[in-house]
Amino acid sequence: MNERNWINATRPYDMLDHLGNGATERKARLLGVASCRSIYGGILNQIALAAIDVAEQFGEGLASIDELAAARTAATQGIASWEYGPECWVTNPPSPHGVSPGSYTAAGRFRDERVMVCSLIRDIFGNPFRPVVFDAAWRTDTAVSLAKHIYEARDFSAMPILADALQDAGCEHADILTHCRDESLTHVRGCWVVDLVLGKE
Repeated sequence: MNERNWINATRPYDMLDHLGNGATERKARLLGVASCRSIYGGILNQIALAAIDVAEQFGEGLASIDELAAARTAATQGIASWEYGPECWVTNPPSPHGVSPGSYTAAGRFRDERVMVCSLIRDIFGNPFRPVVFDAAWRTDTAVSLAKHIYEARDFSAMPILADALQDAGCEHADILTHCRDESLTHVRGCWVVDLVLGKE
């Protein structure tokens, strides 16, 4: 894969294969959670949605493996009639350590869904062909406060404001500023710019 392929990719598994061990387990799980919410969020019952929340908490180190197992059971019961569904993402997120076929099916059964997941991959992992070295001087109190709000509240409407704060701190990195200000992009928890500001991997 080259940079052009990455930017135009419509097959999420190709992108994940390219990332390999460059994809941390946390980011891989957040990708699974975001994909699940984007694809299935409007048709799941409250039990299944709550299970997805637990999967996210586990990825952040805020839930135990036992809680994760219970979440998978709940998610399975919520969509018991499906061959592959969101429960695959609860305990088997796309990761560099192996991806279940069910997870791929759940994430890419149809072309529009695959395209959506590719967009999420780019938001979470950025562009591996243009790694960004984040200057600690850009991590001002204002920038960090904004990033924390965006992350915790999932208020991605504040991304352009974060760009302004970073620019005020001396950041002129085009990839960072464009990612924050491009209104056509979809942002989710794990967004590579927000993670950089917060020092998350």
